[in-house]
Amino acid sequence: MTLDFLEVNFEGYTISKTESFDAKKKVDIVIFTIKNVKRIVKSNYSASWSSTLPHVMILAKKYEYKGQSFNLLSDTKDLYGWYASLIKQVENKPEELKNLVTEITAGAKSEEEKVKKIFYWVQDNIRYIAYENGIMGFKPDNANNVCKKKYGDCKGMANLTCEMLKISGFDARLTWIGTRSIPYTYSTPSLAVDNHMITTLFLNGNKYYLDATEKGVAFKDYAHRIQGQDVLIQDEESFIIAKVPEFDAKHNEEKIIVNLSIDGEKLVGKGENTYNGGRKTRLYNQIGYVAKIDLDEKVMAYIANQDKNNTISNLVISDTYNRNLPINFNYNIEISNCITAIGNEVYINLESDFDFEGILTEDEEFLDMDFKEKYYKNQTTTLKVPENAKVDYMPENVLVNNNEFSFDLKYSFDETKRIITYNKKIILTSGIISYSNFELWNKTIKKLKTFYNDQIVIIKN
Repeated sequence: MTLDFLEVNFEGYTISKTESFDAKKKVDIVIFTIKNVKRIVKSNYSASWSSTLPHVMILAKKYEYKGQSFNLLSDTKDLYGWYASLIKQVENKPEELKNLVTEITAGAKSEEEKVKKIFYWVQDNIRYIAYENGIMGFKPDNANNVCKKKYGDCKGMANLTCEMLKISGFDARLTWIGTRSIPYTYSTPSLAVDNHMITTLFLNGNKYYLDATEKGVAFKDYAHRIQGQDVLIQDEESFIIAKVPEFDAKHNEEKIIVNLSIDGEKLVGKGENTYNGGRKTRLYNQIGYVAKIDLDEKVMAYIANQDKNNTISNLVISDTYNRNLPINFNYNIEISNCITAIGNEVYINLESDFDFEGILTEDEEFLDMDFKEKYYKNQTTTLKVPENAKVDYMPENVLVNNNEFSFDLKYSFDETKRIITYNKKIILTSGIISYSNFELWNKTIKKLKTFYNDQIVIIKN
């Protein structure tokens, strides 16, 4: 048998390789030895082992039997050939789905609207269940079976999406992909390269990637786990290798504006929250948008951070079920137990979310941190200061900025308008915090804790 050994993530480690031949057994012997191995300390945010730790991929290229040579996976062509052979065994029955597709796309005013109707129908009506048995771990279930059962794994859902699009006259193709936890590309011929299947749509000279397992994701938007990843696309007897587009952190912006004033022992005011990209998709799942049950109650609890001291009222949800637009909430808010008065001094804390507080790495931890999303939070909170009071103290600003994360938190006071403004902007550029940045990360999080626990001081005259 002909084997290749692909060395992955060896950089920074003391690893040696020796090769020898055992004449008696007639076998080649390859030994990898690693020295000074650290104990692996995992956390809830540890990156995947395959993307971080050193390992060897054994690639079975071909074998010889009775003087004949047989290919296994010598190159990407062989890998695709085996995948394509499984697709040929799938027995879709488009005639049984035609009426349903016609019903789903009824009223569509454009080709793109037809695509959205099909894509969103599969998202909302087919439950993702990753049940795989034997060859079904690689072979998609028939589209008709998935539609009838109302559930399927990624391959079954991709196959149903693809078949429905083709019934509507679109050029749709099954597509293999490895999610971000897998560090390999399709230059490596191995079944370990991918773990997921989606649909590629060719429309007006562009390629669009449809992953119906991602509930709430919009057409032309992509989940973080597939952004920037290699894809292997059907192309009749051949294949196409492409890459899913990748968005920057601002694509996922969560923007919050809250304007408050003091009312006795409470803070009262109005707020507006807007969610984009991945934050919007996550919100769909967190508060049960798809189920459409008790939506207002779930949204108010979400805005209040499940805190009984926060009372949300007069909630208005804009474009509730339009996946193509940001989710927007407007509301009134009343905050109790946030004001402490001692004599003529009033202490107020405008922090409500305490983002990333307490997320520290341990001394022995060396696996990169992976938050599994690019993070961008932009929050502004204002407080109207009474005419008979003066601002005596505001917390010291926090500003930390490097290639992977940025924390910018600051207070300011406009004496003319008598308004304190608290601005908070937090960005995780890639969602990954490298081991080399752990020291700075920990220092920053400790600064955050001090900042979050600090308070504004107002003196009543």
